[in-house]
Amino acid sequence: RNLEEKSAILEKAKALIQEKSLKKMHHNLQELHEHWKNTGPVRRELREELWGEFQDISKQLNKKRNDHFLQKKKQDAEKLNLKEVICTEIDDLTSKNIDSHKKWKNVTDQCNNLESRWKGLGRLGKEDNKIAWKNLRNSLNNFYNKKNEFYKQKKENSKQTLTNKIAICKKAENLQENTDWQETGRKFIKLQKDWENSGYSPASQSNEIWKRFKKACDTFFKARKIHYNDLDAKREDAL
Repeated sequence: RNLEEKSAILEKAKALIQEKSLKKMHHNLQELHEHWKNTGPVRRELREELWGEFQDISKQLNKKRNDHFLQKKKQDAEKLNLKEVICTEIDDLTSKNIDSHKKWKNVTDQCNNLESRWKGLGRLGKEDNKIAWKNLRNSLNNFYNKKNEFYKQKKENSKQTLTNKIAICKKAENLQENTDWQETGRKFIKLQKDWENSGYSPASQSNEIWKRFKKACDTFFKARKIHYNDLDAKREDAL
């Protein structure tokens, strides 16, 4: 009876070679070993041969499992290296000065593509996965902190630009009725240059100010033109 039972255990162990799930294979092998241990002895002349065969099958199964983990460890090391390379590429995106919305949009698209590539490499072992995620978070945090800082500064600059444009507009409005045509004309030309050099501010904020500034300029230059036209007419009459 013991011989029949141990022979059945041996056949079950051999069948485990075809098992695709390594976890299930390992678990079942442990159960078979426990079953073997709890099964009584067989005749002395058969004992060593039977046990040796069971050991050989067990070694094959354990080797299959170990080879899998060694291969996985090797693959994880390669994946971890690739993931670190991608993190370095994300860091490099902001190594140069990015000074416009268009450029930030471009590098943000690149960053999203790199992040997708990173995730597409798949999971790693528990410890390697922890390291890889930490590196990615650091790189992404660094990228988005710099991006946020750019837009924060851009907002501050727009605010200051709008303040400057309002000041230019008020100067123009104060001068629009002035009849010192030559001196005031020079001042208006300077104010127009100051406006051009004052920088960018969103149209939603500056359109109204621009209309006021243009109206003040048009009022002065139209009045000046009428004045000089009158002078020309008087000169003609005098001539």
